[in-house]
Formats: sequence, C-alpha cells, structure tokens
Amino acid sequence: MKKNIRPSNTESAEDVLADPRQRIQENGDFFMAIIDQFSAMVAYWTRDYRCLFANRAYAEWFGKTEQEIFLIKIEDLLGEQLFQLQSTRIEGVLSGIPQQFEQVIKSKDGRTKTVKGEYLPDIRDGETQGFYSLIYDITSLKAAEKNVIGKSEEMSAVLGRITDGFISLDKNDVCTFVNKQAAEMLNANQQELPGHQIWEYFPALKNQKVFEAIRRCQETALYQRCVDYFPLKMTWNEFRVFPSESGVSIFVRDVTVQKEEENRLRLLESIIKHTGDAIVIMSDVRQRREEPMILYVNEAFEQLTGYSGEEIIGKGPSLLHGPKTDLVQLERLQEAAFNKETVKTVLVNYAKSGKPYWVEFSLSPVVNAQQECTHWIAIQRDVTERILQDERNTLRNSISKAFTQQGSLPNILSQSLEKFRIYGDFLLAEIWLRSFDNQALTISGYYADEVVSGKFYSKDSISPILL
Repeated sequence: MKKNIRPSNTESAEDVLADPRQRIQENGDFFMAIIDQFSAMVAYWTRDYRCLFANRAYAEWFGKTEQEIFLIKIEDLLGEQLFQLQSTRIEGVLSGIPQQFEQVIKSKDGRTKTVKGEYLPDIRDGETQGFYSLIYDITSLKAAEKNVIGKSEEMSAVLGRITDGFISLDKNDVCTFVNKQAAEMLNANQQELPGHQIWEYFPALKNQKVFEAIRRCQETALYQRCVDYFPLKMTWNEFRVFPSESGVSIFVRDVTVQKEEENRLRLLESIIKHTGDAIVIMSDVRQRREEPMILYVNEAFEQLTGYSGEEIIGKGPSLLHGPKTDLVQLERLQEAAFNKETVKTVLVNYAKSGKPYWVEFSLSPVVNAQQECTHWIAIQRDVTERILQDERNTLRNSISKAFTQQGSLPNILSQSLEKFRIYGDFLLAEIWLRSFDNQALTISGYYADEVVSGKFYSKDSISPILL
C-alpha cells in the first residue's frame, strides 16, 4: 500500500523545503500513482535490459506483480519469440533513435490485442541511459478502421454500379476516386485520373460553370448545382457538388436528351404563346360531366376573351358560356372528354364584357408514355366575322325570297322583320310607311314575341300618325 504522498494543506513552505530529498521521493511516488491510472502500458528499461518501473496496466498484462516485474530482464518478460521480434527496435532505441510499431500481442491468460508501441530513448549527458516503453491498445481503433475500409470498399462498389458519374476531390482539387460512368462522361481514363489535379487534367473546365460551382462549394460548404456543356463529348451534363470532410463529392448526370427536350418545349411554348389562335390547357376529367380546370392560357386567349391568365386559371371553361351557347354541343364536348376522344365543334362563347363571339373549337387529349390521358388542349379560333357574314347572307337571301312570293305587303314585311329580329336578337321590329298623300305614317309590318306583341300592339297603338 503506497503512503499518501499528496502535500497536506497545513504544511508550511518551510516544512516543504526542510527535506528536499524526501520531497523529491514523494513527488516520484505521486507521479507513479498517476501513471498507474493510465490505460496505456508504461515501463522504463535500462541499457542492460532490466525494468526499473512499470505501471499497473503493464504488469497486469504480463501477469506480474509490482515486485515481480521490478528488475526483470526484458527477454524473460517477453519470451524468446517476442523478444526476437523486438530486438532490432530495442537496439535502435538504445542507439538514440525513437522507434514506433504496431503489433498483435498475447497476454498470459491468452487474450490478444493490437497495440501501437513507442520506444523513446532516455538521453542524459549525450549517452542513452535506457528507454521508455509506451504501449497503447488500438484494438478498437483497428476494428473501426477495418470497418471503415470495408464500408469504403462497399461504397466504391455501389458508386461503380450507379448510373450517375461520381468524382471525389480532396482540398487541393486532386481526384481521389472516379467511377466508370464519370470517366466515360468526361472522356477520361478511370485508372489514370485519380492522383491528378482535375484542372490540369481538364484545363478547359476552368472556363465553365462547374469550376465556379466547385469553388463556391469549397468556400461556403454548401451544396451547388449547375448544368454545363462539355465540348469534348458534345454533351450537356448536370453537376451536383456536395461538401465533404476531405474536399468535395461530385455527381455527374448526362442531361443531353433532357436539354434537347427542354429546348423543344421552349420552342413549342414560343409557338403557343405567339400563335393567333386561343389555346387553353386543362386538367383531365375522371367522371362524366365533370368540369376540367384551366391550367394555362396564351396571349391570344386573353385578347379574345378579355380575361387575364390570373383571372381564368383555376376556373372552369363554363365561365365563358352564356345564353346562346349551344347545350347540345356542350354535351358533345363532355362526352368526348369522358371518352378521351378528339372533338371539333363551333360554339358561342362570351367575353368578360358580356359580348358573344363565335369560335371554332378543337378539343384533344394529351397522353403520357403509358398512353394515359393527363391533360386536355383546346384550340379556339375566332370565327365571329365569318359566322356573321354567313348569317347576313342567309338573311339577305331569306328576305329576297319573301319578296318573290305572292302575298300581301304587310305579311311579306312581317316575315322579313321576323328574320331581322332573330338576326339582331331584338325584342320587336317594325316598318312604318308614309301614306300616298304623305300626310301620315302607318305601321305596315311588325314582328315581336307574344308578350311584347300583347303589350305594344293594341288597336289604338297602331293608328296612323298624322304628319
């Protein structure tokens, strides 16, 4: 049992300095007590290979007591085989050169551990008097390292199988790993690229977006993304750059097809936007008579209807219907939408101002790769002027035909006024003619519906007006 070597709180400075030799001895005991608490194995060996001290962990590993290990010869402690393995290192440290090593050792009770050892020379007055032996247990560390290596190999295998390209760079932009896909995308040698500074290997990339993306990721430790054209392969690549402890990790994806599709869609969007026909894209319908939702309208639609995109998007096309909208044609459109069929018709719609207009209406389904209907596109062409011209021609022909038939003038005029009222959407129409003596105006023909007729055309109301 070691005696208490800690200084007492009641000791004076004079007491401490009274016996310096005793104090030195007590300090030595004090430090030995601390070293005994170390998990590392610590010992001191003389030039003649004898142990002057060893801490508790060292003695217990070899199954020795403090008394048994004191002055024991190193070859007796280690055994012949282990001593032969260490002899070169012992000779080295006794010549003044520190030694480091890793080794698997076995205790007296059969336990094994992986240790990292250091032999440090004790040099005094230019002579090596002995050496310190420091042995650290790194069994857990080696197991973790082995696990990391296994994970790393597993990760490399995974990265080799993914369809995306993958490149890892250290903090100096030196490639540490590249999978087969990235090498092919960048027209590089997979075995040659690792170990090279990427900008030296691909100097042209320094003038492209990916260079700036990698720099920003390194400076901010934030994810970066860019799409860049790679002239060597004439492809478009998407670069996703992630910060890592060792540098950056870069995923590369060939988006050439996607880029070409985007350009094609952009062209189609430009055509749709600037065409003279009104174009509407609507959601699909799942049930009969279900009204689709408007998702997009072009500028021609806004000009035709007076509704802005913000006002109409999210609403149904019934907002454009009114009194003259043909219900039979609406039924055709609903049936076609439910059956996923293309349909064409002519409809009367109503602008925001309430003004009616005629449109030649085409409704077609938009399908995905699985041939499933996802949206509807409606193309509307304003044919109001054409329809009105047709109606004017019809009206002119009808009136001409009426005047070629036999009958009284009032009947002929009334038939003609019926055509006018329907054409102009009037409530009533009248014709007043002068008398032969120019002294009075007399109603010579009229046409109105029954309600208006009963109200305005009593006997007194059609008496001549004297001039």
